[in-house]
Amino acid sequence: MPTKNPRINVVLTPRIYADLQTLSKSRGLSMSSVVEDLIEDVLEIQENIALAALVEKLKLRVGDYRIVFEFDRSMVIIPGIGHRKDIYNRMKNRIGI
Repeated sequence: MPTKNPRINVVLTPRIYADLQTLSKSRGLSMSSVVEDLIEDVLEIQENIALAALVEKLKLRVGDYRIVFEFDRSMVIIPGIGHRKDIYNRMKNRIGI
């Protein structure tokens, strides 16, 4: 069973370590909290980029609705159809990013 908060090893150069010390002191947080916040930000950006790449290449606009589709050889697969306000969040949850 996967753990809720997996541990990762972070390797820092001496210069980055010093920068993180400065940043953590200025924020009044521990270095591990600052690193955790930065990693969460990066993962969120990566998730948004992946979702944007998927949606940008494979969407069809029909009024306020979006049809998300993909091609597989000679077939068109439609994994999602929905209102523009929630289709991207639904697709995000469906594809696991």
